[in-house]
Amino acid sequence: MESNLSSAQFKRITAFAKKLRIENKISENSGKPPLISGDVLETSDFTFSEFTSKEKEGDSGSLYLAKKKTDKNVRYIVKHAYTDCACNEFMYYRVSEALGLRVPKVKLFNISKGEKRNYFKTETVAGIEYLNIIQKPRSFKDINKDKVSNWADYFGFNALYYILCEIDSFEIVIDENNILYKIDNAASFNLSFYWLDNIGFDFEHGGINIKETVYNQLMMTAEHSSYKFYSEKYNSVKEQYGGEAARYFLAPFERFAQIDLEIFDDCINTLCYFYADMLGDFYKKFLKLRKEECVKFLNTIKKTCK
Repeated sequence: MESNLSSAQFKRITAFAKKLRIENKISENSGKPPLISGDVLETSDFTFSEFTSKEKEGDSGSLYLAKKKTDKNVRYIVKHAYTDCACNEFMYYRVSEALGLRVPKVKLFNISKGEKRNYFKTETVAGIEYLNIIQKPRSFKDINKDKVSNWADYFGFNALYYILCEIDSFEIVIDENNILYKIDNAASFNLSFYWLDNIGFDFEHGGINIKETVYNQLMMTAEHSSYKFYSEKYNSVKEQYGGEAARYFLAPFERFAQIDLEIFDDCINTLCYFYADMLGDFYKKFLKLRKEECVKFLNTIKKTCK
């Protein structure tokens, strides 16, 4: 859309869309109890500085480094430029945590009442745990198994990449404590700003109800799957790295197949204080379908191993 508009026109449309999303959230949240969550930070408690130059911006846009005013050692990388970053990073972290895989912790920033710093391009802001990174392995062969205690998570991350329908590059890092993490997880869940920029708009245009249209598209998007790659990737890992690695690859599928999806209700509820409530329906449907696929995949593997 931006390429067909002047910069001024694009900025006006973006600002208008943001205004509509905020108004929708104020309306939806008016019937809810006050949000009390350890997953939410206040911008007023932090200072913000540029973390990336404009020339080095990635797919997540400009980033900030947030430091807590009362403890400068509490730091977060801040993503704010696109509406899909906060929700996907937040949910990816919570799913990974439930499966026992290490990704940086993710919080949601509430833009505090009276905040005068005009830093944030969208109203949805994620704070991602700052890591002191000492290595960015390009492949498994770059990981020293004698130093990295959770080296087997490399294969778990590979599995989760397909379960959560990622489309970006596969990025892993090792921090100063020799712990392996997966980072930059925004391009996941089949969910992009294309729909989230318009989420919650409650009006008709050209005889079409925008809110209903976006909701239906979100529910259809939840059905899109990477299931066809599960077996292909499993066989590739087994062939290239052996049976032990293949078992580590299967572990997230096994955990996901057994998971009680209600454990995500609280974090989805928190997310819906910042995004239109329909987004909660999307994540619940997405996770339900992925669990069913994990069960199906494991049954297929059992049959082929007989």
